[in-house]
Amino acid sequence: MNVFTGSEQMPSKKEEAKPSAAENLKDVKHKIIVMSGKGGVGKSTVAVNLATALTMSGKKVGLLDADMHGPSIPMMFGLQDSQMIVNDKGKIQPIQTASNVKIISIALLLENSDSPVIWRGPVKMGAIKQFLEEVEWGALDYLIVDLPPGTGDEPLSVAQLVPSPDGVVIVTTPQDVALIDARKADALGEEWARFAAATSNVPFSAIVEGRNHFSAGEIGLARIATGLAAFAVMLAIHPWLFGVRAY
Repeated sequence: MNVFTGSEQMPSKKEEAKPSAAENLKDVKHKIIVMSGKGGVGKSTVAVNLATALTMSGKKVGLLDADMHGPSIPMMFGLQDSQMIVNDKGKIQPIQTASNVKIISIALLLENSDSPVIWRGPVKMGAIKQFLEEVEWGALDYLIVDLPPGTGDEPLSVAQLVPSPDGVVIVTTPQDVALIDARKADALGEEWARFAAATSNVPFSAIVEGRNHFSAGEIGLARIATGLAAFAVMLAIHPWLFGVRAY
């Protein structure tokens, strides 16, 4: 099994000074952070559904997979065999999904999807910095950043690099062990400006609670109601619900 240690180079063509994240994202209207305290609660599912619903409503959307150790966005779009390339301008080119979402993920660099990424904090921050500064995102209505679980290196890197996010969506499940960590993620959002390129704390947008109901129909078919699709459609129709504290 191959191990991706960081000694491999990220795609690059030119060595001249790179633009800042703020400069590279100047044509992105809205930046939304999707995070969770606990892993396995459906955070990436929310990010993918939100991005897809927004494109279905006619918006131009990018999705940055900031999970360096468990990247799943390419597989969720059926693009796990795709590879990032550098265009003739020296910019990393996002992969376009069938639903017209532009995606970037460390998974698009791995020759073997089973290879672990063995990186410490500074290297992870460097990769996220490169995804924000050297990817040709172009003009977007929304850039959605799918963070890994917790409040560690990757969220802090995004806080320091992404200028003035418009909102944070926190994903959880009903169990106490998930909710206690969701509250920690909420607290990070409330103190975002302490670490951030933003000049103020990020408006808290919503908590999405999935997997909160199970029932069986009369003919025994299992039905699981997560509400994720309804949430994504709601945001596509009413995107300015961001900023409303919803529980």
